[in-house]
Amino acid sequence: MFAVFEPIKRDLHLTDVQLGWLGSAYIIVLSLAALPLGALADLRSRRSVITWGVAIWSVGTALGGVVRRFWELFACRALVGVGEAGYGPASQAIIAQYYKGRRRASAIGIYSVGMALGGLLGIVLGGLVAERYGWRWAFLAMGPPGLLLAVLASRIRELDRRPPPPIVETLRQWWRRGVRGVIRYALPLATELGCRWNVSRPHRVSNQRAECRPVHGREF
Repeated sequence: MFAVFEPIKRDLHLTDVQLGWLGSAYIIVLSLAALPLGALADLRSRRSVITWGVAIWSVGTALGGVVRRFWELFACRALVGVGEAGYGPASQAIIAQYYKGRRRASAIGIYSVGMALGGLLGIVLGGLVAERYGWRWAFLAMGPPGLLLAVLASRIRELDRRPPPPIVETLRQWWRRGVRGVIRYALPLATELGCRWNVSRPHRVSNQRAECRPVHGREF
């Protein structure tokens, strides 16, 4: 996000303080959510926490390209923090399962290098995309690849738990849960926001007398 600070500031008319909050939202949420999501991964399924973490990270990143206000972008950056708080601890736990003894530190070191290089690559590519197509496309372009990685993450096998179901069954479950979630949560929220937007729109009040229009041959 830091590569597109200036165009975001101009487009959304943000102050330096608001930019600071946008840059900090990810870290704040990550630091608050990492511990409970790590505990959830140990209690339930590390594979599921990683999968949903990558998916939430991707959706939050892509939604950043359609925002119109400061708080909307802040919420998207917070979602990115939730996503990384999910897959960060759980990923290292699975690495510790597969690599024992002296190999473990090297494996976690490779994982850490990949995280750092991925962040650096995202800044470079984001800056290039923003310069050519606009800062919104820098966010939108990062979403679909992340969702593909979420599908791949759903195939991770945990050594102490049963193997994942076939990928077709996994996608079918995601579809069912996603449709139920949209019907149960997103649709009422969208309806409520639409109603509030209609109510808050300024209405023009005319001082002139309303014209009488003939209805079925009569005037009122």
